[in-house]
Amino acid sequence: MEVIRKSLFSLLMVGFLLGLLNVVAWTQLKADIYNGDPAYFWMLKSNLDQQIDNGQHPFRLVTNDLGFRDEPLDGRERWLFLGCSTTLGWGVDVEDTFLFQLQEQLSFVDIVNGGQPGWSTAQVLLNIESFQALKPTRVFVGLGVRDAQKSMKVDKEATPSPWLVQTHLFKWLQQRKKVPADTDVDNSAMQFRVAPLDYSTALSEIVSSFPDAEVVLYQFPQVDFSTAHSQVLMDMGGVSPSQFPKKEFFEDDPIHLTPNGHQRLAEWFMTTLVTNQDR
Repeated sequence: MEVIRKSLFSLLMVGFLLGLLNVVAWTQLKADIYNGDPAYFWMLKSNLDQQIDNGQHPFRLVTNDLGFRDEPLDGRERWLFLGCSTTLGWGVDVEDTFLFQLQEQLSFVDIVNGGQPGWSTAQVLLNIESFQALKPTRVFVGLGVRDAQKSMKVDKEATPSPWLVQTHLFKWLQQRKKVPADTDVDNSAMQFRVAPLDYSTALSEIVSSFPDAEVVLYQFPQVDFSTAHSQVLMDMGGVSPSQFPKKEFFEDDPIHLTPNGHQRLAEWFMTTLVTNQDR
């Protein structure tokens, strides 16, 4: 009995210490803007109001209670924009984003910024029921930037991480771990996160998820977008703005638009995808 008692006491102490370390790690991760599993499904935290240290392009990030870079939802007709950090407006303040500028011109509609950093079609589909619950009348799908991103592992093979990996303690230790600058990467093993065929299948599933809405597929402006993914979009009836000049993207971050780039995209939407009836 004495052995059992000591063993139980040791287990309780280990559990207490791990719990305490997890709380300490949580306090160190307060600046982390994401919830979820970074290897499978993640999302911006709700009700953020944080200055993002983004190299030469710091910006303020505010989210609503759903984790969107948006105001609280209201009862107006709702247009939903799906995408990654390019749709979110990474690197610029909210007033400079193309969606804010569209909202300013289209007061009758509630424009929802559904952009989430790093998302491909795979993460959108994992969250599709939440998007359906918004009951949008129009859905603008600007996905593809992350689908065409190269990675060692494709998104469809991702599985939820073990519970230990999702603890605050593990995340904090990973954050502190330094990766050697000269780490070799086998570029020949890199693949699209979402292959063109899977991209086509995912887009079709997203479109069919909104049977009562008008769904518009469009190619988000990029300096050097994958021709294979672009062809998928065009074959599915997607639309694309004319090539944006490089000056509309950050020189040190060439997938994200500058304030001028966002203004140019807002103008394209107003002249191409927004009818006179909408104004």
